[in-house]
Amino acid sequence: AADETKSTGLLLSQIDAQIAILKDPGASKDQKSQALKFLIHLVGDVHQPLHVGGAGDKGGNACRVTWHGKNSNLHTVWDSDMIDKSQLSYTELADFASQGRSMQETKIWRSGNPQSWADESKKIRKDIYPPEVVMPKTPVSYLTYCGPDVAPEAMPALGYEYSYRFLPVVYERIYQGGIRLAMLLDKSL
Repeated sequence: AADETKSTGLLLSQIDAQIAILKDPGASKDQKSQALKFLIHLVGDVHQPLHVGGAGDKGGNACRVTWHGKNSNLHTVWDSDMIDKSQLSYTELADFASQGRSMQETKIWRSGNPQSWADESKKIRKDIYPPEVVMPKTPVSYLTYCGPDVAPEAMPALGYEYSYRFLPVVYERIYQGGIRLAMLLDKSL
């Protein structure tokens, strides 16, 4: 099992483990309840680009940015800041995420497996890092916003433009995660 975890990643191994508990006729109601909670969380995580790979920068947690003028990090921007700024209720968020989705698109997205979904997230992850801030007066050691001792002026300033570009991706990943979770549950229960 240790080799499997190394090759597929802990997140993917845990998805498989929770599905196994849900399928196990000998698992207790409490075990299945806990497995379901974990599975919901993990399927969401595999659809968030900074949850797959990027260990060198701690999944974007080490990437210091500002979000509408306040200190944050890239992981938090993707986990909550963009969604929180939209000020949508859960119901409104679900409506926005599903808006304009065709049955054909939904059918296509109900395919694959956690590994292919993680691969999608990895492809998205390549594009979501903002460029370095170029400031000739700042020492070079302070220019990398994904490193230690980041000068405040070296933190990329993210806000409406970043949201305009990536919030549709966030909605799409939320929608995909939801329909794929439903698919996994259909197969598991």
